[in-house]
Amino acid sequence: MTRALRTALLLVCFVLPASPAAAATFTVSTTADTTDVNPGNGVCAASNGLCTLRAALGEANTLAGSDTIVLPAGTYQLDDGLGQLAVSSTVVVVGAGARSTLILAGANSRVLNVTANLTLRGVTVANGSPKGAGAVRGGGINIVGGDVTLERVTVRNNTVASETNANGGGVAADGGSLIILDSTISNNLAVGRVGNSGGGSGSGGGIAAAAPTTIRRSTITSNTTQNYGAGMFSSGGGIHVGDNMVLDHVTLVGNVASSFADSSGFRQGGNMYIPGYASVSMRSSIMAGGSAASGGNNCFAYGTFTEPARNLSDNFDCMGAGSLRNVAPKLGALQNNGGGTDTRLPALDSPAVDAATGCGTRPADQRGNDLPAGPACDLGAVEIGADRSVTLQASKSAAGAGDDVTLIATISNANDGADDATGETLTLDLPAGVTATTATSTIGSCATGASVTCSFGTLARGQAATIIATVRANGESFGVTARRGGSLPDQSVANDAASIAVAGIAAGPGTAPTPGGGTGGGTTGTGGSGPARDTSAPVLSALKLAPKATVRRGATLRFRLSEAATVRIVTERLVKGRKSGARCAAKGRGKACTRVLKASTRTVRLKAGSVSVKLPGKALKAGKLRFTVVATDGAGNASKAARVSGSVKRR
Repeated sequence: MTRALRTALLLVCFVLPASPAAAATFTVSTTADTTDVNPGNGVCAASNGLCTLRAALGEANTLAGSDTIVLPAGTYQLDDGLGQLAVSSTVVVVGAGARSTLILAGANSRVLNVTANLTLRGVTVANGSPKGAGAVRGGGINIVGGDVTLERVTVRNNTVASETNANGGGVAADGGSLIILDSTISNNLAVGRVGNSGGGSGSGGGIAAAAPTTIRRSTITSNTTQNYGAGMFSSGGGIHVGDNMVLDHVTLVGNVASSFADSSGFRQGGNMYIPGYASVSMRSSIMAGGSAASGGNNCFAYGTFTEPARNLSDNFDCMGAGSLRNVAPKLGALQNNGGGTDTRLPALDSPAVDAATGCGTRPADQRGNDLPAGPACDLGAVEIGADRSVTLQASKSAAGAGDDVTLIATISNANDGADDATGETLTLDLPAGVTATTATSTIGSCATGASVTCSFGTLARGQAATIIATVRANGESFGVTARRGGSLPDQSVANDAASIAVAGIAAGPGTAPTPGGGTGGGTTGTGGSGPARDTSAPVLSALKLAPKATVRRGATLRFRLSEAATVRIVTERLVKGRKSGARCAAKGRGKACTRVLKASTRTVRLKAGSVSVKLPGKALKAGKLRFTVVATDGAGNASKAARVSGSVKRR
């Protein structure tokens, strides 16, 4: 090999591209806030050997490539002496959910300062209040550069208070790009002031975005900007737009542009302010309830505002005739309505319900509720609805005239929907000649007659009701349909009804005897009657729950049967609740009540006599349970329902 060839090969070796750095994953193991002892060695460890959030970021910032930090549930209180957390290399931070994973700033710093790509998922960022140099932007999160995505994140109770101009009480983006998904920005403040002299402006109480920004299925509410002094500005209580922004199914309500200590200065764009160099594209969103004394309670725009699809506003700010204008959205307070972040739920009679011309690009609403619930999607971040399902069974497949047939129907609100179902009913439609004699329900009450109608008031999320009705056949074939009703939109109408068919049994040949039908008294007839049918129902008695029932060992039911039968056992949980209006809810301020939640159903074939049924622990839940038992014999005759309640321990 010549010297020239060897030199050429060496040069090739030196210019070969380096292989990509392997991504690292760090799992935080303590809520304490201390630094990494040796950043860049690939091991997240503080002085005590545990992995802190700050130490994990220290490693990620030093290592090349995209790293992941797993942040378990807990409250991560930042040390005020250590200051803000820094993100200077690409990282994904995954929390256990914004309700359980909280990152709280110290008294004199913000939470995050970002100069690189960041995905932040399932956390709360709160209590930021930066002081000193650089304290003019981003009370909670300050984005200087990098592409940042906030997903299922809550940014709340952050403040930026500058001696000159303050921008972005919750989030400030001055470089890169910003995407906000399924998140809530609330109760943040941007205030510009200088003691008792001079003045300052405040912009973007919730968000100040001087970078391309996209916000989908999110809630921005109760944020404030404040100015101080004549000639100063307070703009965009909710959002101050400083670049191109897309708002898709956003609830932007109740934000304020105000003054710090007097009524001087300019206060514009309570919910949103759009300067001449910026543009906004808003679709399928709600903008209402803003306040700004100098103009534009909801929106003040020098720049471009477009509407690719219908929106809703309670005034005429910014929106065109294609939107719903000057109408109240009828939203509830910001609260836990299910999902990972707090939302403002529209009322059933809100004009936002079913008013959107599309559902947007997200597969679900801010809470994870499937789309659509009803004929169309709702405007704003939240889709109200619940997917109720109905089942129906009959104790007999055939019945003669005068035979009783037991119908067992269930209605469940334990599917994909996120909301309590108000005004819920279940109706059993009966044909002419078939009448209901009795009907009971585990929730609410039932009325009988030509049909059976059961009313439950509110069927809470996760709750189910079982209806047992007895109907009397007329000898002809007939069908029964069970169908639900209620005012809450439903995600799937396909499971809103169920039907069964019962065949008729004709009388035997000849004329049946008629009491008092012949002369001289007695009973007469011609011919003979067919074979006698078994129309007597089995008797189920002495139902008891055996002691020492546990989830680990299971539970045993003991009872007596008058004849061999197929036994159906419905297990329901009895859970403590509180009255919330007319319903019994998981949380409320009213009187104590009991919620009934369906747990499981089991069917077994048993012989006559004293019997026992072992229920496996996997079908049980610890706490108080109720068992409903119905026995059906071979002829289809059903017993009266028997019930017993008892406590099941965990072990």
